[in-house]
Amino acid sequence: MKVLIATDKFKGAMDNFQASSAMRKGVLRACPDAEITTFSLSDGGEGFLELFRRAKELVEIRAETFDPLGRKIEASFLYDNKQQEAVVELASASGLMLLAEEERCCAEANTFGSGILIRKAIESGAKRIILGLGGSASNDAGLGIAKALGVKILSGNGEEIKPCGKNLSKIHKLDFSQVPDSVKKAEILLACDVQNPFTGPEGAVNVYSEQKGANECERERMEYGMKHLLEVFKKEERTDISNLEGAGAAGGCSGGLVALFDAKIVSGAELAVEYSGFVGALGSADLVLTGEGSFDKQSLRGKLVSIVTKVAHRYGVPVAGFFGKIDPDVDPLDVSCPDFCGALGAGPISLKESVERSQELLEARVLEVIKLLKRFV
Repeated sequence: MKVLIATDKFKGAMDNFQASSAMRKGVLRACPDAEITTFSLSDGGEGFLELFRRAKELVEIRAETFDPLGRKIEASFLYDNKQQEAVVELASASGLMLLAEEERCCAEANTFGSGILIRKAIESGAKRIILGLGGSASNDAGLGIAKALGVKILSGNGEEIKPCGKNLSKIHKLDFSQVPDSVKKAEILLACDVQNPFTGPEGAVNVYSEQKGANECERERMEYGMKHLLEVFKKEERTDISNLEGAGAAGGCSGGLVALFDAKIVSGAELAVEYSGFVGALGSADLVLTGEGSFDKQSLRGKLVSIVTKVAHRYGVPVAGFFGKIDPDVDPLDVSCPDFCGALGAGPISLKESVERSQELLEARVLEVIKLLKRFV
């Protein structure tokens, strides 16, 4: 039996390397002679840099930069000198994981540190930036990045403003006079797999800011600021992002970078599949294993599990999906849904216990499925 493992992380329980390892153990317990190939994939969030590090021979460049609250840290990006291409993970300098829970304050946080990494990548010779979005701590619409790249963010009286969520409504002008030509000419690809708009009930603020530490008053202020920023973009004849799918990713970072630098939003999952070699391995595969922490309708809308499933089905390879929990509203006949979907918990179990035993539970669930499939392969 030839098995491909291409799983996402199980948020709060396992990263994708731990999940892959548990799946591998389950397969081998049921079928010791199975041929297993594991692919490190990410949809643009945490783990994105590691995907490229494993898939391509890239140079890792470390640099001094700043965390979401402006404290000095070191972070890294990957650089391909031959292709003049750099890979930056937003979460490495601007991620929620860098802050303790009591420090989370997306109204104050920004993406300036990630902008420093992008600037250093361009100074190193990069003409193409692949920016993995996801796991951000801020809601600054990417203006922290813009400031690091030379954009002056000005109030009505011409004073520079700190780029952060609470200040968006104060912005009246964006001055590009000090932005280097190398930045203006650089191609920026934004790898993400959320389709939220910039504003509105499903927008960046209303969907994501609470988990980043925003209270109700701050959310109202930031939503007003995001709508105000759309008017600033319109006044300055920037790209219209008001109805752009995915513009709300990473606290509006994707929308801001599309408007200001003509960046392009691409599927992080599709990019991961392309670079990992997954497609080439499907020709001889009998089964694909995938999974994530929570499987719901959003999972079927271009997230990693759905992309893996659709690509595998093109080659006639069945897919088994394993999840921490499964939303009962998921349509099992959807073309993006794995052929088998199994939740990890068997019987009554607390959330705390399921997280603590997640690798053990995943291994056991995979074992059950492979044991059954062996009778038919």
